[in-house]
Amino acid sequence: MRLKLYASRRNISVLMVIIVMQVSLTCVWLAFNGHSSGNNLEQTEQDPEKRPNGVQNSIVPQPGEGDTRHSQRHVDKSSSKSEEKKQDSKGETFHRNKKSPARSTRGRPEAVPTKNKQSVRRIQDSQSKFVFRMISSAVSYCDGNVEFYENMTALMRNVIVDPAKAHTTARGGEKIKDVLLQHESAEFYHQENGLLNVENCSNIPAPNVFKFGHASPQVPLLSSAVKISKGPYQTQGEEIQKHDGDFVILLTRFEYANVYWTVIDLYDTFLTMQLYNRTFKNTDLWIFDAHPDTSLDSLFKGTFRRVFRIAEIKGKTQIRNLLPCFSRGKTPILDKVLRPLTLVEKFRREVLSALGVPMKSDKDRERRCHGKRLNVLFIWRRNYVGHPRNPKGIVSRKISNEDELLVSAKHHFPNYTIRGEQLDKLPMKRQLELIGNADIMVGMHGAAFGFTVFMHKGAGVLEMWPRAFQGNWHMEYLAKRSGIFYQSWQNTESANENLVEKSTKVSLDAVKSKLEELSISICTKYNDKATV
Repeated sequence: MRLKLYASRRNISVLMVIIVMQVSLTCVWLAFNGHSSGNNLEQTEQDPEKRPNGVQNSIVPQPGEGDTRHSQRHVDKSSSKSEEKKQDSKGETFHRNKKSPARSTRGRPEAVPTKNKQSVRRIQDSQSKFVFRMISSAVSYCDGNVEFYENMTALMRNVIVDPAKAHTTARGGEKIKDVLLQHESAEFYHQENGLLNVENCSNIPAPNVFKFGHASPQVPLLSSAVKISKGPYQTQGEEIQKHDGDFVILLTRFEYANVYWTVIDLYDTFLTMQLYNRTFKNTDLWIFDAHPDTSLDSLFKGTFRRVFRIAEIKGKTQIRNLLPCFSRGKTPILDKVLRPLTLVEKFRREVLSALGVPMKSDKDRERRCHGKRLNVLFIWRRNYVGHPRNPKGIVSRKISNEDELLVSAKHHFPNYTIRGEQLDKLPMKRQLELIGNADIMVGMHGAAFGFTVFMHKGAGVLEMWPRAFQGNWHMEYLAKRSGIFYQSWQNTESANENLVEKSTKVSLDAVKSKLEELSISICTKYNDKATV
């Protein structure tokens, strides 16, 4: 009896050992594979130079027309065989799926999205975790005519715009001198439900879920203007026009006369386009605000296929694909982290190409480094009327000794090409030509440092501050995350401040020293001896 009991206990012990070993091996296998895939995503995000050659930045297929089911990344291999290719009148290829049986209704998504391995790989290779997170949150409604990115935006297909549902006292696009002292509230639209209409929806999203747009007291959520109906849109005998473009981004701006925030708006629209593999050449921009026209508007007009305002929409109009830009509070530029800015090289290249601004190569800079002939651009802040709420055009943080600064710099760096410019007086293309050609940009803290994103990678900036000005991290982080060397200087002598003129006398020795440091940083990669 004892022998039988001992044998039974021994069998149980052996069985337990086998089970423990199997569980341990399974855990080790899962941990190894999960760790590897996670590292790959993190590595490609931080190291743009290690992307495999020949990998495209396309993330998902371009949207199709009408009843196109733009959810290719949500289907499995068996359903992918039903994919059909269709070309539009411009010869662009779109992907189209046959309809699949509808799932649940009553406010629930038509299908829970799954990650397409090919899309994930391409996103990893293009270092765009931001776009990857947006795609991961996508759910589809209305037989694919609405694709919702949670709390961010929603693509609406064949949406009907009723311009009579948007009201404001300002017309928008006026010259600044004609609207001086105009109240800011007059420049934002009061929108009604039914401004944007999606028809024939079998599963309408719940209102408490379907939310996107700017969270601002000036502007209600754009999603409140979207009316989704189960049946066809009631035209009331009116003819529905068709917008001549295939793909439209909707953008509401706030600090529209500020370079830094304008660059952010342009960058955010660029990222929004990446969801559907669009380019500036085949994308229209709908500016959904009534701000007056400024010189910065040319940054949009020169890049997109077409830029229009709601005043240009005459009557009810159907837009084939409408995608509002996500709210500015979600932009990666405002992340206070020192990692490369998402797709910054592609953004820089496509904007400059659209504006016809030639990009300098590393060979050009290498030659300038060896010849000690760097290009230095001083940017001047001077009074000018650039905003209706500043009718006198008073600008702070000016430099009181501009001429002396130029003479000193040219004396200490005789082979350098050194110039000073008031950028806001120049056409946008000329501004970006100067920025793109500069190896070093110098100036007092201001919005123009937003242009550093368009400087050739490996350039340098010197940002200067008045004595009483509290530090601001935005320009430093934008420069470093764009691959630009950064230096700063702040005045410490009260005698150098002119409070009446709002100007500062800049230290000549400090600028000389900072230019030397930046020159070394810029040129060391080409030759350790190629310094000043």
